[in-house]
Amino acid sequence: MLDFFKRFFVSDESTYDESKSYFHLVNRILLLEKKLKDLEVERSNDLYELENRLQSQIDSVHPVVYNIQQTDNVQI
Repeated sequence: MLDFFKRFFVSDESTYDESKSYFHLVNRILLLEKKLKDLEVERSNDLYELENRLQSQIDSVHPVVYNIQQTDNVQI
């Protein structure tokens, strides 16, 4: 368990410096936040693409039909 924490707190185990360990943790957190934001953007792009593909397939199977009828019984 200690090895797990060392990897987050210490950038290089051979050069352990207590003052740098905090900054390494902050850098790791910032890197993870950036990766998370990138994944969220990628996910939303993928969902948008999927929605467009599904709508395209739906339209090809069942195109929109307008029920317009011409009537000659127009009274003014």
